[in-house]
Amino acid sequence: MLIEPTNRKLKFFNLLVAVMLVYDFLLSGFILSNYDFHNNPENFDHPNVKAFAHHKTSYFFICMVQSFDILLNFCKIEITPTRKIDDPKELFSNYIKGTFVVDVIAIIPYSIVRSEYIFLRYLKIVSFDRYLSYFSEVFYELFMNILS
Repeated sequence: MLIEPTNRKLKFFNLLVAVMLVYDFLLSGFILSNYDFHNNPENFDHPNVKAFAHHKTSYFFICMVQSFDILLNFCKIEITPTRKIDDPKELFSNYIKGTFVVDVIAIIPYSIVRSEYIFLRYLKIVSFDRYLSYFSEVFYELFMNILS
């Protein structure tokens, strides 16, 4: 039931997760920078608020992708510089002790629940190097296939 890191579908899902992370950072930044949205979320007629009034669908999709990523992190085989970790108990333990709490805190749609806590979505930056590696893996494989 464990997923190899070389699985092609997993690589493309990881790329989707990385794209959603960047989109999440941009959208959250726009919402953070909009003072009127925080103070008058009910006043959708104001031009500054109107721009952010329909972001709930985007956050729903972002949260769904990130939730699936959390579930898959329990099933992904890890390859460290020294060894391959394929024991489910060890994978579970490593993820729970690692970035699990940060991932769970970051998937809560704060812009819908409490917009003043939206900055907590930026906790995912702790794992940014992992998400950046998703980009590089997929593009490296893509360019190698093109050049071959």
